Amino acid sequence: PNVELAGHVIGFVGRDHIGLEGLEVSQDLILRGHSGTLPGTKDARGQIIYTHGLPAESPPQGYSMRLTLDKRIQYIAEKELKKTVNDFEAKSGVTVVMEPKSGELLAIGVYPSFNPNSFSSYGPSVWRNRAITDAFEPGSTFKIFLAAAALEEGLVDPNDLFYCEQGKYRILNHTVHDLKKFSWLSLEQILRFSSNIGAVKVAEKLGQNRFYHYVRTFGFGSSTSIGLPGETAGLIRPADEWSPVDLAAASFGQGLSVSAMQLAMALGAVANDGLLMRPLLIKEVVDGQGRVVR
Repeated sequence: PNVELAGHVIGFVGRDHIGLEGLEVSQDLILRGHSGTLPGTKDARGQIIYTHGLPAESPPQGYSMRLTLDKRIQYIAEKELKKTVNDFEAKSGVTVVMEPKSGELLAIGVYPSFNPNSFSSYGPSVWRNRAITDAFEPGSTFKIFLAAAALEEGLVDPNDLFYCEQGKYRILNHTVHDLKKFSWLSLEQILRFSSNIGAVKVAEKLGQNRFYHYVRTFGFGSSTSIGLPGETAGLIRPADEWSPVDLAAASFGQGLSVSAMQLAMALGAVANDGLLMRPLLIKEVVDGQGRVVR
């Protein structure tokens, strides 16, 4: 009813009323209900005559779902996402708005968008919900989880200093660079100035096994079980396959891949005193009389 709004989440059905994308396919059995057959004949005008009398009751109807999405927030998120993608001449973009305490998703925006009422005018590349199907290198956003791991292990304090090599740090046959030449930075400053070399120094102190443990504990490398089709788990290689260069790259979010939904939920855990929530999209299921059945 709202044309493109939340189209990637809601999805669509085919001509046979069977779900093909989004919640329409993942929750198809709940939404569709059961069909029934009643014997009858048609008169010359095409009207049905029930030869065995009127049906005693209509076939069971499907249930309805109330989502956690906030229509106003969803509209603003999609509008700003479209503007940002166009401003930076990007090919696509996603946005996720989530309430950290409950895990309730208030908006999931994907651009380019499409109208589920006329889905055949687009194509599979536009239909997919990139917030859960696409994996990408998270980049410097990953430094947050590195810092959390080091703090949790008691290896560093926010004010501990790390020498950042004046912008160049060689690891085996690779050189890590910073955008600016930094000398000594605290952990807090490493995050503030997004120093790659500083992140590498913290990761070296933490070690690949402990860092890998926290990466997985934050939910990366596993499905979030959001209940939408095509969700990616991303790619986090086992710690015993990491070289010193792999550890360095992982410290600033390269050499591994995550989904936007995983990233949003992991950041929500930081805001939620370390408690990682499961994303909540379906708030309740109701029957035809509006009674909550789940």
